[in-house]
Amino acid sequence: MLLIGLIFLILGMLLVILTKSDYLNIFEIITDYFKIFNNNKRECIIFCLYPLFFSIGIVFLSDTIDKLYSELSVIVGIILSMLFAGLSILTTYDCSAITDEEQKEKFRMSIVQTINAIRFDFLMCLVLLIVIILIKIKFLYFKFIIDIKVIVSVLNIVLPIIVLYLFFVILFVLLLIIKNMFILIKFNTYIEKK
Repeated sequence: MLLIGLIFLILGMLLVILTKSDYLNIFEIITDYFKIFNNNKRECIIFCLYPLFFSIGIVFLSDTIDKLYSELSVIVGIILSMLFAGLSILTTYDCSAITDEEQKEKFRMSIVQTINAIRFDFLMCLVLLIVIILIKIKFLYFKFIIDIKVIVSVLNIVLPIIVLYLFFVILFVLLLIIKNMFILIKFNTYIEKK
């Protein structure tokens, strides 16, 4: 039964990743997100490598990470509701009041970049929740490879690093979204006063 469940799980993940649909195109979401950085390697390092360092450090400093999974799922739920609220705010913005074409294009581009960051954060939240669910049901943890102690001990280190890495990526992208939202709100109030 475990092997059948594992096969269906892998097939489901492959179908989601490889299917290019309008509903969920993972490659498009990721490439649109990395377009935000405009080939700036420093920002890519900040948003990709720093979370890895934080997650590795916390895993090696902490005694028990297992209790953290339920708290993380609640936090991710709150972050998802914040992202939906931010997305609803972004959809209300209207560029028609801006007369300067250059300013209008910057405003439009900033909205698109923020929406792309929100889409990427949605994706990371969903991946994190799926990983937490798989860890909670101990998918392959004890039943499939219980005899191989080295792999179990490696999984005890690698899985928390993956979970914390995804969580820190979500937090870093959330900071980017908040910064962009602040700039958009500030610009929008400036336009309304004018």
